[in-house]
Amino acid sequence: PGPPGGLRLLLGGPRVGHVAGPLPHPPPQSGGERPFGCSACGKSFGRKEHIDRHMRTHTDERTFACAVCGKSFRQKVHLARHVRIHTGERPFACAVCGKSFSRKEHIGRHMRTHTGERPFCCPTCGKAFAQKAHLENHVRIHTGERPFACAACGKAFRQKEHIHRHMRTHTGERPFHCAACGKSFRQKSHVERHLRTHARSPQQSRSKPSPPGSAPAKPCQPLDFPLCAPPFVPPCT
Repeated sequence: PGPPGGLRLLLGGPRVGHVAGPLPHPPPQSGGERPFGCSACGKSFGRKEHIDRHMRTHTDERTFACAVCGKSFRQKVHLARHVRIHTGERPFACAVCGKSFSRKEHIGRHMRTHTGERPFCCPTCGKAFAQKAHLENHVRIHTGERPFACAACGKAFRQKEHIHRHMRTHTGERPFHCAACGKSFRQKSHVERHLRTHARSPQQSRSKPSPPGSAPAKPCQPLDFPLCAPPFVPPCT
């Protein structure tokens, strides 16, 4: 079945352009034959539409364009998945908690939060992870690899999200805003910490004032005996 009406409007048609074709081969045959061979890498396919799709990986041609933002994709299925960002469609719902997702692989990953499954294990220390990306980030602790380098200052990071966060120190971007006072922050954790200042009562936020007419507190007087004096022991009778 085709995509929903709203989705169909956003998919649009393929862009006009030349797509490199497969090598000429005889028609497909039975018995697992793969008569369509790629002229670039030699990989073979059983169906013409499969090699047509594969050839775009060599030409980087992106024939399917989003009608909303113009972003283009090599495959129609990738465009359909992208369009859900604009439509808000989340067709994959968790049977346990009801949380929904725009991509099938995302719900598969989410289910591990319910099952506790951690199928990705570190070969060095044995630590297990629910997501492959988390394992890849962890392994760099052992290897020391820092593949994400800042183009402005050269500082390198293990994780892509870390360099994105670091770049804000150069750009001055503060994308996280407090809904209560409008103050902005570079990091999400900073705005979360800031929000707790609004959650506290005024009495908690400042010291409690003295009652009207009360005398000011007297300053502490020095003690006339040592703090560490030996305990008193009564004499024997």
